[in-house]
Amino acid sequence: PRIVAGAETYAPPQLRIAMQLETEPALAQALMAALAPAPGTGASAEGLFDLSLATPLLKLKEFWLTQADAVAAKPFACPEFADLNTAFAKSKAQLGATIPAPFSDLTGVPMTLDKLEPRKGSRVPDVASRMLIATNNPLAAVGMAQMALPQLKDLQITTDGKPVALPASLLPASAQLPPVWLALTDKAIALAAGQGSEATLGAYFAAPPGATPVFLRVHFSGALYGLLGKYADLMQAA
Repeated sequence: PRIVAGAETYAPPQLRIAMQLETEPALAQALMAALAPAPGTGASAEGLFDLSLATPLLKLKEFWLTQADAVAAKPFACPEFADLNTAFAKSKAQLGATIPAPFSDLTGVPMTLDKLEPRKGSRVPDVASRMLIATNNPLAAVGMAQMALPQLKDLQITTDGKPVALPASLLPASAQLPPVWLALTDKAIALAAGQGSEATLGAYFAAPPGATPVFLRVHFSGALYGLLGKYADLMQAA
């Protein structure tokens, strides 16, 4: 195997770098088959900070079990790699356990931070953010949350994608947190925090995964540096 890395563009206002891992074709194909595209990566990243991660846990488990079986069938002969033989044997024993729901139903998690502005006279910033939990069984996941949190037991929600305000009693009033909404479809759970942020959930649900397996996408805007400067000044003044 080898790793190739370098800069493709190095001119204002952008630096573009790329890194590529090359390995045996059969192994590469098996790994790519296990790495599903992360939710929302078919659309452009947006907001101050945008992260999307695919979580095909059952596919990844199957991939690693296959590798562990291959090492057990033909262990590394080099003494320097003896620890790898032991590690693969241990990993098979650990991965052999069943992944319980709702984790086994999870397919991906995108998160977007749209606003994080400091407010005068308040320690709590003006925030707007979104998170989506892509899952094959969203109602079961919400049902488990309702059993764990008594404040949610009377929450009436269906998979129509319409936002429902979460009870303010979930957190103490002294926390001064923004309003939070929850919405469901048959394939995802979405949360939005911040005044008016619930209006963004429809497009969030509709954002498609990428046509190619983008397993992880991390994006941030240059405006984030300006915010870091603001908060640095506030901390220095305090």
